[in-house]
Amino acid sequence: MRSVTCSRCFGRWDGGDYRCVYSSAFGLFEVRSDGMRIYFSGSIAGGRNDLATYVAIVAHLKAQGHQVLTEHVANPGVLDLERTISPQEIFERDMAWLRECDAVVAEVSNPSLGVGYEICQATHLGKPILCLHRAGLFISRIIVGNTSPCLQVRAYRDQRQLLAEVDKFLAVLGTKRSS
Repeated sequence: MRSVTCSRCFGRWDGGDYRCVYSSAFGLFEVRSDGMRIYFSGSIAGGRNDLATYVAIVAHLKAQGHQVLTEHVANPGVLDLERTISPQEIFERDMAWLRECDAVVAEVSNPSLGVGYEICQATHLGKPILCLHRAGLFISRIIVGNTSPCLQVRAYRDQRQLLAEVDKFLAVLGTKRSS
């Protein structure tokens, strides 16, 4: 397995268990070489009302063997953890993850400046992006009206449909990766 950098504390990981500086909050850092590297985007400073949905998405992605570079977004204590890092370090870390990822999955039901910025950056990088939102919500027209071929916007009614949309998106990407 390749050596990688911990996406949370930037320590080196060469196989086995790696305990990063956030271990009490995040557990052990894991990398699986068979899955994709997913950048998950969800509101942090803009509100945490959809935390249960974030947890479900991240858990689903990890259960399928994908590496979620930003799994901390689904951590209830993320605001406290991010207070220990400078804004510049967070920006540099997140932009590095965006460059490194194979795809972006964003939950956009809760308006967030950070999520919008991440989607814009990912679009400019040509990353495949799936934006998910609860059905019936008014979603920013800058997202819904974006005609970039790398961006998909999908509504969901419940968790089953949400995860099915994630699976469809990743299945297409998996097909493209293997060809």
